[in-house]
Amino acid sequence: MKNRLKDTVYPFFLRLHQNPWIAGIIIAILFLLSWLIVFESGGTKYAHLHIIYFPIVLAAFRFRVIGGIIAGLIGMILMGPIMPLDVAAAEPQDLNNWLSRGGYLCLFGLTIGLLHQAILNGQNELFRILNYDPVTNLPLFEAFRRKITAASNTFTDPGIQHVILNFEIITAADIRSSFGNDASEDFIKACADRIQSILPGRSYLARGGQSTFLALIERVNQTEAQKIADNVVVSLRSPVMMQGLPMRIESRVGMVVFPDHGTHPDDLVRKSFSAMWQSPERNDTASVFDDTEDQTRRENIKLLSDLGQAIEKQEIVFFAQPKTCARTGLVRGCELLVRWKHAESGMIPPDRFIPLAEKSRLISDITKASIMAARSYMIATEKVLPDIDYRIAINVSGWDVTESEFPKQLTAAFEDELWRLANLELEITETSVIEDLSEAKPILAELRKLGVHIAIDDFGTGFSSFSYLKDFPADTLKIDQSFVREVMQTSTDAILVRRTIELSKDLGMKSVAEGVEDSAAADWLTEQGCDMLQGYWIAKPMPLSEWPTWLEKNDPRARKKPEGLVNS
Repeated sequence: MKNRLKDTVYPFFLRLHQNPWIAGIIIAILFLLSWLIVFESGGTKYAHLHIIYFPIVLAAFRFRVIGGIIAGLIGMILMGPIMPLDVAAAEPQDLNNWLSRGGYLCLFGLTIGLLHQAILNGQNELFRILNYDPVTNLPLFEAFRRKITAASNTFTDPGIQHVILNFEIITAADIRSSFGNDASEDFIKACADRIQSILPGRSYLARGGQSTFLALIERVNQTEAQKIADNVVVSLRSPVMMQGLPMRIESRVGMVVFPDHGTHPDDLVRKSFSAMWQSPERNDTASVFDDTEDQTRRENIKLLSDLGQAIEKQEIVFFAQPKTCARTGLVRGCELLVRWKHAESGMIPPDRFIPLAEKSRLISDITKASIMAARSYMIATEKVLPDIDYRIAINVSGWDVTESEFPKQLTAAFEDELWRLANLELEITETSVIEDLSEAKPILAELRKLGVHIAIDDFGTGFSSFSYLKDFPADTLKIDQSFVREVMQTSTDAILVRRTIELSKDLGMKSVAEGVEDSAAADWLTEQGCDMLQGYWIAKPMPLSEWPTWLEKNDPRARKKPEGLVNS
């Protein structure tokens, strides 16, 4: 019943509000009916007189103050000189009576009109607060979404395109942190004015977020929109004065084409943000949405979610790749390489998920798992080679060695076996700590006091500056496999590897060559004085279950088990 009433009454008032002619006819009919009802019921001295308020309310509702006053005057006339006080007795109304009544009716119409105007003003203000930005006076996202929907509904020619541009003002964060929120809002307004001045008249600009703007350009192809976007970027480069300082505006722009990239408003806006970040190194032109890159990004998000669950379920495992002495061939330890066998995608290489883990800080959980794996490999190694000097190496990130609690994490993991830390080696890539070297140095120094060894991993692929080497507290220099694999074929690689081995000796470090795949490379590296070798020529990475057996077969110092004793 309630829904039925709503479905009938609301459309009636909507049509009444939208069409003044329909409203006028209905109000006139109500006035006529009111006069007839009052006359037939006996005159204005009876209660039916009050029915005259209904058409006055409707008139004030539709035509506001003027309508209410005019309707009050009409009611005054209808219920005045042409309406007896008592029809049966033919008793006319007193002049003062109908004038007073008419004054009340006009006042009533005025009051209803004013109330309705106040309600409308409040609704308009609320609409503006919800749909418009108070700083730039631009529409907000909800209004922009409705505009896209309206534009999509007007499509008649399949050859016509609409373009959405998404502008992010990169400099806004620096302005906010340096000058405060008010200055930042002034800066954003200046950017909005600059963008608005470049966009064509058929554009619709909205504020998409704290430092982003969304523009809908109707009936324009991608080439034209690209030129418009480039013009905006060029215009934004002109500095904005902030407290007497010329501030350069840095921006990035994402572009999507309607209907080529979709038709749903939310999906189009999402894709415009995706496009903005697909080519972050190019801020001089709009980046057009690329479905392949977007799909990769979405797959990475899923992969990251799966990685978190895999760590919790201990599905991340570590395989050992041996390191041997270049001169004697004796085992000097191993490097633990992370492996992840995904339930759906199979084996996922580390270079696919480790960068994602580093961005999300899941890398800390992987590091914790690698520390526990290192302890297990230490115990397994000592059962076979109880009296050797060896290192179990794990890879750690820049996050780990700039975290002040990392040394405590290591000591907690080994509890009452702190002496084992002397058999632990942390491999750190130079690129992971070069920007935070000042933070990493005291932590690395503390780790070395605990007996932990530090190795510079993938040397030669990053900055490799002498000042960096001078300040980096390390024990081992690992030569990247990209140089070692071609050392017998490329003279340049041979020179670089030879000089790196000499450099490690001059700095008092041990050298390790990764990626050794044949005996010729192994012999050459040994001749050059390389300390340790690592690669497929020695052994492929192996799980913990195979590690003791490999040690027994490949190191003459191994403690041999009596015949008939089964491995436990």
